[in-house]
Amino acid sequence: MLSVLRERDRKGDDKSKSGDSDENSLSFSVPYSWAVARLGEIYESSFYGPRFGKDEYVKEGGIPTIRTTDMTPGGQIVLREPPRVQVDDPKKLALYALRENDLLVTRSGTIGMMAVFKGGYSAIPSAYLIRFRFPHEVTAEFYYLFLSSPHGNNLLGLSLRSIGVPNVNATSISKFFAPVPPLAEQRRIVAKVNELMTLVDALETQLATARSAAADLLSAMVTELASDHPSRKQAPKEAFSAYESSDDSAEFIEALVIAQLTRDLSTPKFPLGRMRYNKLAYLSHRLAGEDVTKHYIKKAAGPYSPWAKFDGPEDIAIEKGFVRRGAYGKFKGLLAGDSIAEIDGYVAKFPVCRSVEQVLSSFGRETNDELELLATVDFAAVDLRAAGKPIDAEAVEEVIAANKDWAPKLDRMIFSRANLKRALVRLEQVFPKFYGEVG
Repeated sequence: MLSVLRERDRKGDDKSKSGDSDENSLSFSVPYSWAVARLGEIYESSFYGPRFGKDEYVKEGGIPTIRTTDMTPGGQIVLREPPRVQVDDPKKLALYALRENDLLVTRSGTIGMMAVFKGGYSAIPSAYLIRFRFPHEVTAEFYYLFLSSPHGNNLLGLSLRSIGVPNVNATSISKFFAPVPPLAEQRRIVAKVNELMTLVDALETQLATARSAAADLLSAMVTELASDHPSRKQAPKEAFSAYESSDDSAEFIEALVIAQLTRDLSTPKFPLGRMRYNKLAYLSHRLAGEDVTKHYIKKAAGPYSPWAKFDGPEDIAIEKGFVRRGAYGKFKGLLAGDSIAEIDGYVAKFPVCRSVEQVLSSFGRETNDELELLATVDFAAVDLRAAGKPIDAEAVEEVIAANKDWAPKLDRMIFSRANLKRALVRLEQVFPKFYGEVG
């Protein structure tokens, strides 16, 4: 294939290898040994994930259907107890089944999320995914990197410069111009990028550990200073703890929220992480009409409640046996505790606990990136509302850009202008009164 495309380039039968007037052409030059072609000429076929009837889903056996929630930001596929279907027709199975080196692209929800299927088991793409199948002389990982790049994001309509509707459909993607290096060079590029990303991940982990240690140290210092204050010495420690965990205290109610989310979302292999429960708890408090600025602050991953971690709620949930800390491989977080069933005697009493069920119904299966997007956009909207300003994607972008912890978000595909607009549409569906009042 490469030799044919290169020969065509030499004859000048197609667009130039460098920047061209066509909006879809390459904005950069490529080596002479490479070819340039439309993606539709590079991949063998595209396929929209099939839809299945309720009677085709099975609890045991069957074939897993890969969803956006099974795709990581790094392009990997990690099955998170996906729905399974029974496909008895061999022809249908041959049509639906993924093969090694297939590229998956999300066309709805978290638009533009991508991953490469590495094989090793049978799987089918869900209805909101597009499957692109490449020939043996092409590695899908190279085109995952191409479409994930700023140039690729711009083609897909996912960059900050994009103002129209994202071009995430098979027809549009087939028309994008892309470089076609020799297979050996594709593999070398992929290997080098993976090497660099491993280094970046290690540095981010070190930074997160340092920040966590600093936060823990600050909390300990504040606690120690506060405990030395005369007003704190007047009450015995036992009495203070009882107040914090009484059945109608804010701390106890938040412990219930944490327990609800843990029961519904955690599994032995996937404990509920703090980032995920923070975002879902935030949305639950918003749905209950509470003032989220009381406990939530702007942190790198979006709205974050240090109060829930350091001031009682998490500890109460653990001490009551509602939840317990757990880990499975690299995944760490909360698992349901031995006394989790006890929360059923309390949750109906509190509006935020009742809101948890609706939030889980609307957002419980979203990716962490999508939850970060929704919670961040909504927290920005709360700021705009308080300042009496209109709420739209451009204004939300300005709020994000103005905060030093949030500004780096705008370099990520999930925080493109198109996704900010999409998030506002989804939030208005869940909070119609709030977003309706502002316009």
